[in-house]
Amino acid sequence: MNDHEPVIVGALRTPVGKRGGRLQKWHPVDLLGETLRQLVERSGVNPADLDDVIVGCVRLCCKNREA
Repeated sequence: MNDHEPVIVGALRTPVGKRGGRLQKWHPVDLLGETLRQLVERSGVNPADLDDVIVGCVRLCCKNREA
């Protein structure tokens, strides 16, 4: 592996919540930060070795569910 080859060190998702639920006071940036902190801790990767992190955000909307 060279210094520029991308690797996946792990995957972790945030908790699933509902509007007005337990996560209502968490700012999305803080929730992402905690998720990334947990991922680094679980994987054992040195954060100084990370150049880029790719994350996604999905908001599910469907029939009979509040968006």
